[in-house]
Amino acid sequence: MKITRFNHAALNIAGSGKQTQAFYTEVLGIPTTPRPPEIDRMIGGCWLQFPNAQIHLIDAPQDGRPHNPVGNHVSLFVDDIAGAEREIVARGLTTVQMGDGRRKVIWFSDPAGHTVELQQDPEL
Repeated sequence: MKITRFNHAALNIAGSGKQTQAFYTEVLGIPTTPRPPEIDRMIGGCWLQFPNAQIHLIDAPQDGRPHNPVGNHVSLFVDDIAGAEREIVARGLTTVQMGDGRRKVIWFSDPAGHTVELQQDPEL
């Protein structure tokens, strides 16, 4: 598996959504970027845009699952999502998945319990 670049960090802001969004956008002055409509329909929050990465503010209750897509996590791009998934599963790690093909997203936990997200690098 080859990590090609950083994608985003996600922070769960459930319970403080509007205040936390205002902090990042007004106090720190970080611009937002549009989210895909399907994300907007399912999950509250916003995406903050930097030149080469994003912070996703997620305003949704955490459900206590391991590898939680709406919890705090780090997202990395890989050169081959199918190959990365095979490698992760071969190491005995359990994954949560969404999408398929080059649009597949997988989540799993590191040994400390932090959620890691992998996506296909759209530039490859």
